[in-house]
Formats: sequence, C-alpha cells, structure tokens
Amino acid sequence: MHLFENPFRPGAGHAPPYLAGRTSEQDEVRKALEQRIILENVVLAVLRGVAKTFLFETLNPIALSKKCR
Repeated sequence: MHLFENPFRPGAGHAPPYLAGRTSEQDEVRKALEQRIILENVVLAVLRGVAKTFLFETLNPIALSKKCR
C-alpha cells in the first residue's frame, strides 16, 4: 500500500500545499466576467476547510484583469 501525505491543512486563508481541480471554477468566473448583460451568476458553496478563501485570492487577479471591481 502506497502512503501519501494528506494535503488537508485547515487555516483561514493560508495557501494549501497543493490546490488541485480549481481550473473549472476559474473558467466559470472568467465566463461570468465576460458577460455583457449579466444573465448568470457564480455561486461557490463547499465544505469548510477546502481552500475557499485561497481560491478567492486566485480569482482576484482574474477579476482585476477584466477591470471588474
């Protein structure tokens, strides 16, 4: 059996050691920001401790590049 280190490290906005599988969320935010007329929203609802705050920090430069505030 191959043992691996658990990447779960809860800690209020701290960068996790590994952030996997977030490109689809980033793509959804990009798509939402490109709307000329806002018809769709993005809602992020996940369990605690799965790097929501850090994900928001990675989304901030995407929004700023689209000149959104």
